[in-house]
Amino acid sequence: MIPASVVTRLGKEGFPLEAETFQPASGGCIHRALLGEDTSGRLLFLKLNDASRHDLFVGEKRGLELLRATATIRVPAPLATGIEDGIAYLLLEGLSLRGGGGPGGDEAMGERIAALHDWHPPEPRFGEERDNHIGATPQPNGWYGSWAEFFVERRLRHQFALANTRGGGFSDATVTRCLAVVRDVLVERDPSPSLLHGDLWGGNAAFLDEGEPVVFDPAAYFGDGEADIAFTRMFGGFGPGFYRAYRTRHPAPAGVERLHAIYNLYHLLNHFVLFGGGYAESAKRTMREIAD
Repeated sequence: MIPASVVTRLGKEGFPLEAETFQPASGGCIHRALLGEDTSGRLLFLKLNDASRHDLFVGEKRGLELLRATATIRVPAPLATGIEDGIAYLLLEGLSLRGGGGPGGDEAMGERIAALHDWHPPEPRFGEERDNHIGATPQPNGWYGSWAEFFVERRLRHQFALANTRGGGFSDATVTRCLAVVRDVLVERDPSPSLLHGDLWGGNAAFLDEGEPVVFDPAAYFGDGEADIAFTRMFGGFGPGFYRAYRTRHPAPAGVERLHAIYNLYHLLNHFVLFGGGYAESAKRTMREIAD
């Protein structure tokens, strides 16, 4: 199930896999995911893909390292990544996870995410030094002094271009008007840069058996914490306790619904790029809501 060359390579890197213990695991639709043990019985999580997708693993490892360095919320430790015989791999700490955290679980998750958003870069700037991915879509970063300029140029304008390549039909005039409104709203918002998970929804969060919150599969960068909170509402997965706990530390800003519509426009466009379907029309409705 695991290519022998990958087993050999990881053994040389200090991770002697017990290859026959690895079984398919839930790990999203992009990579092949396996859960098993090393020769000492330690639980490990292994992702595999074609060598051409190795940059996704590099970005994921970088994001996990950024989150892990904050010591605010548990993430699986990234152990090794590389390419062997045309196969890209990412080896992570294996964790025994469950979907719910029991009584107080949502509150604990909200508290940990609030603490994460209190983590700021050494310099007051937005972005990240390396590009990464949101799902399978390239996500350009770099550093900007202005959140409004970063989000307009590195997030929305980038996704509009990708969406039109896929046939989204977003006219230049409509995009220009939308981006002008977004820029004005975000200039007024003027947030401090916080470390974001970047892809925070119910499918990328869980709990250890004892109830400790865990997040994974990040698309991390420094931005407005409300961008993370906006996406938690797009597909669900977080209960009222999450928001009560988060808002204790980070009260909702003025105009939060419009702000969340702006931030979720990015994800609607990305879902159209990835999956097509009705996401383009949802994005166009959101653009009209933002402009009203």
